[in-house]
Amino acid sequence: MLQVFRRHGFSILLGSVFFLILYLVPVAGEYALLRLRVSAFLCCVVLSDVPGAVVLYAMGFRRAAVAAYAAATILEAVLYLNGVAPGRLIWVTNIVPALGAGATAFVFNDLELN
Repeated sequence: MLQVFRRHGFSILLGSVFFLILYLVPVAGEYALLRLRVSAFLCCVVLSDVPGAVVLYAMGFRRAAVAAYAAATILEAVLYLNGVAPGRLIWVTNIVPALGAGATAFVFNDLELN
């Protein structure tokens, strides 16, 4: 395990930072918008996956960014329209693009080091 961290440590750290930023920042922003009485549909469905999709797009994965955003938005819309509370929806659905962008950052950095 220690050898894996020595070899991939910076990549793991970079992927983790991307994940935390792309997960916690949108969650906090969505909660703030909900407190300001902005539409729950707009906060939780439309805006929630934009940061992760933007990062994937900026990294050159344009089709993946559009596909991930569309898939996550459809899933969120279905969940929201079937009665999942916005507070729960935020935590669950933001993880998909955050994991994707974090994993992409890890893989990109790891490929550049080898």
